[in-house]
This record gives sequence, C-alpha cells and structure tokens, in this order.
Amino acid sequence: MNRFSLFATCGLLSALPAQTTTPAGMSATEGNVSFSFWGPNRRMQGIDATNPSPAVWTRIAFRRDGTAASNSSYTARTFDFEVKLGPANWNFLTNEFDLNYASAPTTVYPMQPTNFPDWSAQPSPAPAPFNFSVMFSVPYTHGGGAFLWDISMQNSTNTGLVLMDREFLQYPSASGAQVGTGCIATGRTSAFAHTAAARNGGAPLGDYAMHLQVAATNAPANAPVFLMLDVADANITLPFLCSTVHAITVPPFVVGQSNASGQLLARHLGFPYNAALVGATIYSQLAAPDVGQPAPFLPVVLSNARASTFPSDPALSHASAYAWSTLPTTSGTVFFGGCPVAELQ
Repeated sequence: MNRFSLFATCGLLSALPAQTTTPAGMSATEGNVSFSFWGPNRRMQGIDATNPSPAVWTRIAFRRDGTAASNSSYTARTFDFEVKLGPANWNFLTNEFDLNYASAPTTVYPMQPTNFPDWSAQPSPAPAPFNFSVMFSVPYTHGGGAFLWDISMQNSTNTGLVLMDREFLQYPSASGAQVGTGCIATGRTSAFAHTAAARNGGAPLGDYAMHLQVAATNAPANAPVFLMLDVADANITLPFLCSTVHAITVPPFVVGQSNASGQLLARHLGFPYNAALVGATIYSQLAAPDVGQPAPFLPVVLSNARASTFPSDPALSHASAYAWSTLPTTSGTVFFGGCPVAELQ
C-alpha cells in the first residue's frame, strides 16, 4: 500500500460510525433503575461525558427496562418525535435546557410521526434489545468530550407511561446552610434568596467530578445575577450596602439572568476533582444591580449566603446526567450520576 492509500484508508476509518452506549459500557449490562417515559408530551436531555473519543453516529436507540414485569399497557404506539445532538457545556449546565449546549445543536431527526414498538413482554434474559431505533437524517460528528442527546415527543396515540432502562448512581450532595438574610429588591416583598448545594462524583470522574449548584428567587426582574465565592465567611457590613457581604475572595462573575419574577433557575458550576475540597466548605452569595434601592444604598442588592460542604467520595458514579420536562416547559431539574440508557451507532 502506498503512502497516499494508507492516509486515505486511515481517514476513511476515522469517519466510520462508532457504536457506544450512554452511559458508556451498558451494551450488555442492565441499568440499575428504570424511568417512566414514552407517553405524555415530554422532552428529555441525556448529558454524557463517559464517551470522550470523537465518533460519527447515524442512529440512536432506546430499550425497555429489563427487570419490569410484563405489562399489557406497554403497547406499540405512534407519536411525533425529534432528536437533537450537540456538545454539552458540562462546566456550566443549567436547568434551562436550551442553555446546556456549548454550541448550536444539530437536529439529526426532525419532528415527525414515528412508530414505537410493543414493549409489553418482559425480556428474558435482561437486558432488552435496543429496539426503539431511529436513523438520523444527517450523520452526527461527535468532536469528543461531553455531549448531549435531546429528545422530544408529543401527540402519542397512547399516553400511558412505559418503563425505559436507566443507569443512575447519584452524586452525593449537600445543601448549603443559610448565612444571613438578603436585601429586598425593588418590586419584591420578600428578601433576595439564594440556595446552593455541593456535589462530588468522586476521583475516578476526574474533570467531571465536582460542581456547585446555585439558584435564586426574589432577585430584581430581568437582571444579571453575579456570584461571589469565598472559603470563609467574610462577614463585612458596609453602610452603603443593604446587607452583609459574606463572600469576597473570588471576584463577582455573572452566572445568569433572572426572569420577570426574579427567579434564577439552578446553575451547576463544574470543575475537576480536588481531594482538598472533600469536607471543605465554600461560601457563596449572589448580587444583582437594582437602581430602585433607596439612598444611601448603592444600586445593588445582595442575597443571603450559603455555606456548602463538599461530601465524601461515593463508591461509584457516572460522569453523566439527565433532565426532563412536560412540554411545553423547557426546563427541569438536572440529575447527576447517570441517565436513561441509549445506544448510539
């Protein structure tokens, strides 16, 4: 084989579709739990960092939960179905689905009537075959790193729920204890309130192991929300601020924008595993501009603070997550540690 032929062959092989599951390694292994889907109008995102290698995929498939008993209601049906794929912004995931893409997604299977198979009979042995499969209208090139699959279904001829296979080993999580009280923002009757939680997926997850979740209510309407972090309670009172400053070590940075009702849906700030953080406490506090603050206060409001302690390493987890909603809602809680099992090929 000459040099040109060798290079051409290597290029062809690198573009061939690669078969995998998400989470990885589930082809012949039953997931440890199930998930109810395939009935009402719903959307789901599976966010995966267990398949780091580049690949080209032309189809996605799902399977029945293999441990659930036979059920005559799990009959065949038809619904409108859509599939999108795209790189995931793992280090800044949110409960707002459309913000979880690192760049614009690819609609690989446009919304169209799609037949779903009969899953009535329990498979023997488990796991079940990946027999709800759709071929993409265009191949998807996975560039490596974290990605997400995003499915939507509606107008089903049978709205009864069906159990799909899921692998889920939840990250240990610790909610942050409240420190102090926030300001009253313009137009609100309750204090600007901040919640937080620290999560730890464990050392084997490496770059995808840890994150801090932050969210807020009663912020100023449609305002940028800034996050401040510290390793201790600064506890500074200044006459020109409407509340106490509890976090100052890390300069404020924008984590999102509040909506009209002053809510900031959860943001999940991810970072690599750090053994020194296990058992350590991080103080977090939010700030937002508010021109309606009365003199002598500056035009800014502060939330309460949260003291979040990172939990111990779990025995096992997965660098993946999922979220779902009932349409037309486009947001939902992100669950870290696994997702419904899918096959990509």
